This record gives sequence, C-alpha cells and structure tokens, in this order.
Amino acid sequence: MHGPEARSPLGPNSRSRSAECALGTRSDAELLQSMGRQRDESALEELFRRYQTRLYNQAMLLTLDHALAQDALQESMLKVWDAAPRYVDGKPQAWLLQIVSRQCLSLLRSERVRKRYSAEAREGGEAARTEGGGEQVAEQDPA
Repeated sequence: MHGPEARSPLGPNSRSRSAECALGTRSDAELLQSMGRQRDESALEELFRRYQTRLYNQAMLLTLDHALAQDALQESMLKVWDAAPRYVDGKPQAWLLQIVSRQCLSLLRSERVRKRYSAEAREGGEAARTEGGGEQVAEQDPA
C-alpha cells in the first residue's frame, strides 16, 4: 500500500470516540500543549491525522523512496511526542515539516553510509580472495 497509512502512530484502537469529538475543534498548538503537559496520546493521533498526507509528501519529496518516507514519518512522530513538552508557541505545521525534513536527511545519510560500507566490505572480500588464492596476479609496472 502506497501513501501515508491511515492508522494511528500509536497502534489500532488506542482512542475513544468521545476523545475524537473533543479533539476535532482544538488548534494544532492546543494539541501540542496537551501532548506536552498531559502526555495526551489522542492529541498526537489527531495531529497525525491532520498532517499525515502533508508530512508523507514532504518525506517522499526528499527521499524518493516509499519505505524511507514511511520510516521517516514514523520516527518523526516519535520525535514530536518526545519534543512536545519543549514546544513553544510558533507555527506547528512548519515545526512538524522541519522535524520530518531533518529525519529524512538523517535516514538518507545512514542509508548512504550503510551502502558505502556494504560496498567496501564486498570489495575487501574480493581483494582478500584474489590475494590469498592466487587467482589473479597484478601486473607490475616496469619502471
């Protein structure tokens, strides 16, 4: 399934109908304050529902990879939860987009490093096989 998942970042069935109705009218800043002060999981879910498509699109724009975009979105929501107590008044959407963008860049760096070490390990394995096995002999430069 492509695109942002329509499920809560906290798992299925973790919110009540009364909580949904009450949260539907709160501003983004109020949701963040509720997350920060009362550790209100339903506030995180509402914020996720409001922005999941926008945040996923930002992640896809940066990563060009569905799996990395999904990982970035999930990790970002955990960071939002952790950072909510420190959120100060501002522009919640910009704050969320910034978190997702930074998470994408971090995942891309990690992916690039993983690929580089994987390639070096493969090349190192080939070099060890050719040196020890005598299968290939490098030509010497007649100087």
